[in-house]
Amino acid sequence: MMPAEIPIWRKIALSPEEAASYTNLNVKLIRGLVALAAAGKIDFPVFYSGNAVKIPRASLEQWVIEAGADHHRFDLQMVERMLKNSEEAVAGKRGRPKKTREAVPVL
Repeated sequence: MMPAEIPIWRKIALSPEEAASYTNLNVKLIRGLVALAAAGKIDFPVFYSGNAVKIPRASLEQWVIEAGADHHRFDLQMVERMLKNSEEAVAGKRGRPKKTREAVPVL
């Protein structure tokens, strides 16, 4: 006998797809917000269970309420721009610093 499926509104932790369905937001937007949170750019509630992304439902509800009260605008293009800027900033900081050659004075 299969156990009954738990309704989304009763789950403690949601997948990005469930969070998108629960909040009526685009799943790509949710995944972008997760990536921005992982980069430390925004305070979107997210944690990882192994490699699986999980979003605490109660914290997600509170985040949506606060974002709405502060009149934040999160659209997919803005999130993609923020991710691109974040990736460019990180890309410049990878590895060892580039060696510079000192100019040898000509005598």
